[in-house]
Amino acid sequence: MESLKIVWNKRAVRRNREIATWYKNQMGYSVAVAYIEGIADTINTLSHTPHIGKFEFSIGKNKYYSFLSHPKYRILYRFTKTRLYVVAIRATVMNNNES
Repeated sequence: MESLKIVWNKRAVRRNREIATWYKNQMGYSVAVAYIEGIADTINTLSHTPHIGKFEFSIGKNKYYSFLSHPKYRILYRFTKTRLYVVAIRATVMNNNES
């Protein structure tokens, strides 16, 4: 299977930045870089094999999947024949009041 084009939802981009900033402020620059690289690697893998995620729900004809990239964050996405849409990134390590 050819790689799908990756398209980030604006909210997912914003959330990804918030999480990376939290890691940088709480745990240091190298941890933030490791987080960013880990997310990028996971999304790249999903662009090649999008069916590896867990089916979560459908809205209309769109099916949404999630993939646990690390015990601390989950990627929510959907895909078509040509594109992988990154819908959200959810972190479990940070308090929402701290972001």
